[in-house]
Amino acid sequence: MRAGDIISSHNRVVEADCTARECLKMMTERGVDDMVVVNDGSYCGIITQQHCTSNNDDVKVGEIASPLPAVQAQAHLLEAVELFVEQVHSQLAVVDPANRYVGSITSADIIRAISTICNTSHPGAVIEVEMLPEDYSVAEIARLIEDNHCKLITLFSYPDNDTGMLRVQIRTNCEDATAILQSLERYGYRVAATYYPQGRIDRRAEQRLRELMYYLEM
Repeated sequence: MRAGDIISSHNRVVEADCTARECLKMMTERGVDDMVVVNDGSYCGIITQQHCTSNNDDVKVGEIASPLPAVQAQAHLLEAVELFVEQVHSQLAVVDPANRYVGSITSADIIRAISTICNTSHPGAVIEVEMLPEDYSVAEIARLIEDNHCKLITLFSYPDNDTGMLRVQIRTNCEDATAILQSLERYGYRVAATYYPQGRIDRRAEQRLRELMYYLEM
């Protein structure tokens, strides 16, 4: 998925020769905190309400805008996410190879895109596994899942800086992951957590609860 595929905002743009007073009025009318500054269609930077109020009313916004990085329309979504995290504004400008402004990405756009990539609407269970980085094998994890007649839908990994371990998030197409958990643990993977669709109970937790209730009733 490209940055240009998730653009949603085209109306938060102001020309570089607009004054701070005029720009602040536009922001107030549109209920936004910042706007993209362009000069004859070319991207210049981002202007905020604070920029406008802390400068002379007649100063041109092109002179006081923050020259923040923009993301190329052809860049991968993850590059847009990285740039968005690094800045504090509510939108990220998207440009073409000639630095022409083509639109903006907001935090809501980012969340929707990540939701699509992570396939969050899929009803399958999510398993969080912890392992040493050298033990990480996508092929083996996929095999263990498929051996239990399930499919690997998405898989993401990230390092745990506190422990040095690798955390792997696995989404399957099976709502009942009991057999998969048993296979993972049998092959030495530590299951840190399992998340089921709302309304479904972890069978292992349910069994332990029954055993506890039986013990209490003795």
